[in-house]
Amino acid sequence: MHYLMYDNRVSRFLWCKNINTINYLINGGPTCANLKVTLEIRYNKSIPNINYLKILRCMVYVNVFKEKRKKLISKTIKDMFVEYDELSRA
Repeated sequence: MHYLMYDNRVSRFLWCKNINTINYLINGGPTCANLKVTLEIRYNKSIPNINYLKILRCMVYVNVFKEKRKKLISKTIKDMFVEYDELSRA
């Protein structure tokens, strides 16, 4: 876990978010107790969709709500990915 933060030169104020992201990935992954398969494969008999997974600190484009935009302003802003949302995959 430390190598993810040291090698990527993550600021200390983002460590908590990165630890939450690592826990999210570990909890969704295969375990020895489940015969090295994920919970979704074991109980739903379907392969989980992992297309939404991103690399920490990659560049992302965030939508700016229509109410906060002005004329001739971009619909997105460039930002950095730091954590997954617990309630949605967006």
